[in-house]
Amino acid sequence: MKNRLQQFLIDDLKKAEHHVDTIIENIYETGQQENFKKDIEGIEMFFSYWSHQAQFKKETDKQKTFVIYWHDNYGRKDLIGTTNNLNTWLVEHNKEREEEYKEKLSDFEIIETTNFKTK
Repeated sequence: MKNRLQQFLIDDLKKAEHHVDTIIENIYETGQQENFKKDIEGIEMFFSYWSHQAQFKKETDKQKTFVIYWHDNYGRKDLIGTTNNLNTWLVEHNKEREEEYKEKLSDFEIIETTNFKTK
């Protein structure tokens, strides 16, 4: 019974984390990350702690990786990079840019891939 309840908790936390990630992505896309910086850090610490406690990540779990492309004005497609966390990548990508030149995730072509961890 304890294992079953633990699995329900893990499943519910994964669902909550997914929905919170979507909200955070929207915050970044609207350029409001500075207004919610402490809230986002707190949420990320919460999920990091509980995912570790509940052992979310098993050796065989799937991991998302995002491939990021930029299309220039001439129609050329350039590979910018890959990441497992789009929000963190965007913050780093925009770090040196002035506020009016910061880019949003919607400015890029992003392809989601799935990696499988194996032992």
